[in-house]
Amino acid sequence: VGALERKGWVVHKPQPPAPYMRFDPARLRGRKRVRLAIASDLHFGSKFAQPTRLREHYRYFKRRGVDAVLVPGDVTDGSTKMHPGFEYELWAHGFDAQRDAALNGIPDIGVPQFLIDGNHDASHYKAAGADIVQAICEQRDDLNYLGSGRAARGATGYLDMGGILIQLCHPHLGMTRQRSYRLETWMERQQPPRPRLTIMGNFHKIVEFYDEGRSSWGILVPSFQSQTN
Repeated sequence: VGALERKGWVVHKPQPPAPYMRFDPARLRGRKRVRLAIASDLHFGSKFAQPTRLREHYRYFKRRGVDAVLVPGDVTDGSTKMHPGFEYELWAHGFDAQRDAALNGIPDIGVPQFLIDGNHDASHYKAAGADIVQAICEQRDDLNYLGSGRAARGATGYLDMGGILIQLCHPHLGMTRQRSYRLETWMERQQPPRPRLTIMGNFHKIVEFYDEGRSSWGILVPSFQSQTN
């Protein structure tokens, strides 16, 4: 690397995977089961986000006594540079406004929440050089940051639930005609230690897939954003 840099090359080395975050089993108070909730693709700042339904969903989480909430990316709707005319789809413009919208809009129900960012969140980094989901998590004790989406393939984050490894992911890929294709191929390419559960955001679709050979579950989850223009 040093020899290349002395010749004028700029060398980018892939970041090592972040260490797994571990869920505190003391929170379970002797119970043998963990109940997880998922809320994906919130898109705070979008005119098409659905914060009322999100609040209703979190009230449902609380009634069911969930132990943690998992958020696999696209917490915010992103920079106006996402695509031409995108500024007309936003009610909150810019990093600060969307950060504050998420902080005010994500309900606190007294359990830990684990977040990664997505391609919309990563657009803030491209536009302003700052990680918006990390900035959101730094402002609240219940929000825990698992991973960044600045890698070419997308964001991944890992949570260890009593020895069961859960992966949150948000690929930077488009949807295919076969709805389960992205989830299946993502799981096939996992490297050891492979997660027992993969939760995938980004596509705003619903798919559940069980890989018998690897004894692992995959879930493609829907969004809290309605149909955009």
